[in-house]
Amino acid sequence: MKGNEYYRFYECCRIVKGVNRTIIYDLQRSNFYYIPNPVIEIFINYLNKSIDSLFYDYSSQKEELEKYFNYLLTNELIFVTNNPEPFSSMGLELERPHKLDFIFIEIDDLQDFKIDFLKKSVDKTGVDEIIIINSTNSIENFNMVLNLLSYSRVKLVTFISLFHDNLVKPVMELKTKHERLKKIVFIKSPLEYAENGSKDNKTSYFTNSLKDLLTRGIEKMEDFVMNKNSYLESLNYNLYYNRRIYINNIGKVKPSYIQKEYYGNIEYENINDIVLKDGFRDLWKVTKDKIEICRDCEFRYMCPDNRIPVKKKNIYYHKSLCNYDPYTNLWKN
Repeated sequence: MKGNEYYRFYECCRIVKGVNRTIIYDLQRSNFYYIPNPVIEIFINYLNKSIDSLFYDYSSQKEELEKYFNYLLTNELIFVTNNPEPFSSMGLELERPHKLDFIFIEIDDLQDFKIDFLKKSVDKTGVDEIIIINSTNSIENFNMVLNLLSYSRVKLVTFISLFHDNLVKPVMELKTKHERLKKIVFIKSPLEYAENGSKDNKTSYFTNSLKDLLTRGIEKMEDFVMNKNSYLESLNYNLYYNRRIYINNIGKVKPSYIQKEYYGNIEYENINDIVLKDGFRDLWKVTKDKIEICRDCEFRYMCPDNRIPVKKKNIYYHKSLCNYDPYTNLWKN
């Protein structure tokens, strides 16, 4: 290295410190990298100093620091520059002019008011994804919903259905006809289906109930969501509860499946008016930084944890423990 060279972290690489270790989120490539807290603190403190001064001042730890420096450089988390001035930083605001991101809706019955809602109101919410829930042994209603949404702005449709032998083939055929249909989940599936899995990664078989599926917590690393939008959202909002609603079969609306209180009914009220009611959005801005234990976790900005935060004075907490412990860095399972 030359004496006047400096290093900088790429703007898409965000440093998130946990109580025991740090993770560098690579938002561009949806990946992350571990690094010890004492090491990252040194690298942060020397961002405005030359690389030579770093290794000179820490000559007794030079071998270890060189190892991590090369680790960061090889994984393209940092780059070397002759310019000591800071580069422009990434904006941390996530612009969302629309009101909702996710709508869960039960369609065992497809009443006129529900058809009207799907035809006229869904696009006004700006929602990106609709999760359709079916407990019957027919896909007639689901097919109708897909047709109703064929000219909407909805980007993704997920279909959750009670497993029936006679449904699997026709649902798969619908997937080839409708581009928006990106994910299919069968609940209460036979064990052999769940064990054998699916030929594609868009279909899954879940042996338990709808309640088990929609209340399932973070169980493993694969449950985390890693991308720029989710990171920016989690800085200011709750990554699970923000901008989602649940509509039951008779049109009653609540913030999520897990929550008990209903705030209105789409048969009689405008969905935007329901969302604006006192209390409906209370959990939207409860970030992980406001929740005990979670605020010490290195995964906090990629975690769509669905446990309901409970307020205690000026802080929130969870009544149940997470499957991951940030103080030991171990998973329960």
